[in-house]
Amino acid sequence: MSRRWAKRAELAASMLPHGLSIADIGCGAMDLERLAKPREYRPIDRWRWDERTRLIDLEAERLPAEWLAGCDVACLLGVFEYIANPGRILEALADAGCAVLFTYHPTDLTVADDTRSPIWKSNFSTSYLEAMLGKAGFQIAKKLSYETTQHVYLCHLTGRPPTWIVRPKPYDSVAPREKPTLVLAGFYGRGNCGDEALLQCACEAMQDDFDILISVDEHGAYPGYWDWYPYNKFDRTHQTNLGFFRRTEKYAGLLVGGGGLPYGFAANQAVHARSYQAATALAGVDFVSTNMDPRMRAAPQQTAHARALRQYADLFDFRALRTLDAVHSAKELGLDYFHGADWALRLPMDRDPSIEQDDRRVLIVLREWSLRSVSQEYVEEILLLISTLEERGWRPHFLPFAPEDERFIEQLGMQDRLPVVRTWWNARRAKQWIASSGLTLSVTRLHPLIFAAPTGARIASLVPRRIQPSNAPILGLESDGSKLANVCRELGIRQFYSTEEMLAGLDSIGPADPEKVALSTARLDAMIERLRRLFRESAASRAGVSTD
Repeated sequence: MSRRWAKRAELAASMLPHGLSIADIGCGAMDLERLAKPREYRPIDRWRWDERTRLIDLEAERLPAEWLAGCDVACLLGVFEYIANPGRILEALADAGCAVLFTYHPTDLTVADDTRSPIWKSNFSTSYLEAMLGKAGFQIAKKLSYETTQHVYLCHLTGRPPTWIVRPKPYDSVAPREKPTLVLAGFYGRGNCGDEALLQCACEAMQDDFDILISVDEHGAYPGYWDWYPYNKFDRTHQTNLGFFRRTEKYAGLLVGGGGLPYGFAANQAVHARSYQAATALAGVDFVSTNMDPRMRAAPQQTAHARALRQYADLFDFRALRTLDAVHSAKELGLDYFHGADWALRLPMDRDPSIEQDDRRVLIVLREWSLRSVSQEYVEEILLLISTLEERGWRPHFLPFAPEDERFIEQLGMQDRLPVVRTWWNARRAKQWIASSGLTLSVTRLHPLIFAAPTGARIASLVPRRIQPSNAPILGLESDGSKLANVCRELGIRQFYSTEEMLAGLDSIGPADPEKVALSTARLDAMIERLRRLFRESAASRAGVSTD
């Protein structure tokens, strides 16, 4: 009955369309009935949770065929761990002809601090479990991860997928493209508002010249991301898929872009693109500061770390960083970069009529942290911020910028302290909230600053010094060379290092400097034009056509 399992049920329900007939085996709190919205719900368990519950001991009895007759899907969430022989249940489900949605905690996902329960009766690896599925006659349609320790499977009878299971077309089956194909790679599909904004802006900047193919790490993506814009408009591929590089002569190249990507990101695709003589670009990203990283402080060009960075940078024909400090840091390592800007400066704003202008509303964006790195003083500082704002007549709201931010608010026990604006998957809507509020305070999140800058909305960055020292120096949050400090400097946004300091200067907080925003936007436009030309030339060269 734990809330943790309600979250797991929410993930499972996202894999099903509404209106199915569901047999919920091991139904427990019956969250699936609420979340999956079935036309018929059949709860089955060892305990009678309500008068509808059909009772059975799965270890001792076979599922009656009449209980499954006419069911579209049988769901078993957190059940197979308690069954010594799940294969017998799978065979009964196969005989009934229904699909199966289930979870399992395999031995290969068990980590040191997550020991297996002593009351579990099965201990299978992923490969053994999937072989059991095949033996019972099932084929995997979708496979997701929950909390990195469990798999969530949706399966159907081999070769007989029901019409309600939508299988995305493989890239091979997509109709021939009229324009050259450009692959966009980044931290996409995860629901991080900033990264989703970067992708939208990159797609819209390039879609007139190229057919867009979005490269997504599907193992880390948020369930249901494929229904969000722009994933529902453009084709997608998994980040380990390299086959499309050789499938079309009209392939223009690879654009790796957006935010704080780690060096080495998408290197597999960059190497493969280069091997097919297609253009590659790294644009709108950060670069590690020699002031932040102790590995860089002495003779930075000679360190092994610097040599590795140069090898990665050499994979790209064009490289653009979003701040001048990042460009200078790269030069210290012997690397030449174009001074660009953040893609999200060009993000359009939503026009939802339900969001009203409120000059006394203040949005607080809390970046998520591991609870091990957050001190009690940090929590008290955030509570002080909230209470003081309320005392001064403001109406504070939380605006999480990622699903992790929303979870962090819950972990701190603050979800009921303020209204929570849930729109992290819709970057344009988040920008509208910022533009229509009297003030936005971003606590160590970068992209609320970027969103606010072109709108003229009042904005400030807060980096509390009471984040545990074990984390803050690694990220350089308090350093003048941090990405937050660099972006604030380039956009003319005020930055504070304590709540007391911010509250003392609250009335003086204004919008970003419009002249600096205009300069950054002009650099972004120049970066985009350089990218368009690079990929047009690459596509023409691969097609044997002169760009003249």
